[in-house]
Amino acid sequence: MLIRTSHINLVGIIHFQNGEINLLSADFIHELNCALTEMELDDAVHVIVLASDKKAFCAGANLKELLRVAETKKTSKTHNSYDPIEDWQRLSFVEKPVIACVDGACLGGGLEMALMCDFIVASEQAIFGFPEIKLGLLPGGGGTQRILERVSMSRARELIMIGNSITAKTAHEWGLVNAVFDSDECFDGALEFASKLAIHSLNSIKAIKKLLAMANGERIKQGLAIERAAFYERLESPDAAAKIHSFFDRKK
Repeated sequence: MLIRTSHINLVGIIHFQNGEINLLSADFIHELNCALTEMELDDAVHVIVLASDKKAFCAGANLKELLRVAETKKTSKTHNSYDPIEDWQRLSFVEKPVIACVDGACLGGGLEMALMCDFIVASEQAIFGFPEIKLGLLPGGGGTQRILERVSMSRARELIMIGNSITAKTAHEWGLVNAVFDSDECFDGALEFASKLAIHSLNSIKAIKKLLAMANGERIKQGLAIERAAFYERLESPDAAAKIHSFFDRKK
């Protein structure tokens, strides 16, 4: 199992346990989406918390899987070949409030996942970033679009175009993170944050979430399609492929 779930009062918790760094594999996303569906249907769950049992919240996408997808898309005669990034978007449609509890690395696709949540709380040890540019890529799961809901355009450019990571303290100063806790208090801090939401009318919270999402909904919808196409175009490019293979060679 790559996901385990638990409940505390009105809070449903989804624990990531996909290796040490919780890469966004197809199996991991499938289990996450199943857990989200169960919690949406559970009347005893008013708030959902995403947390990791490992040393990273999520260090990004499984690039080996995405390279195989890109190759299939390139050789496929149809435009309807499987796209795992579409499955990643399930989190953005959850009607109940979702809190990302980030301890450790939250990078690339991991940060995109956190950005789909309504709130992000972090430990002092957390780091955030979009390192895709260093591999000749760009965020492909909504990063270029959703980041602008939390930070300024100049900060977004800094994160995405330079590719350096930032600390939880800096992320909080920029408005990316809602609260920062000591590492051993992060999970309890997330539960306390969740309890402040759970005491209110769930129907009211859901209505507010839907209304707030309408403000940028059409812009994000259009931007996601353009971003996805640009991502796969870069993934299929010879220079990006060379950088990715070099990255894997260094890790051997």
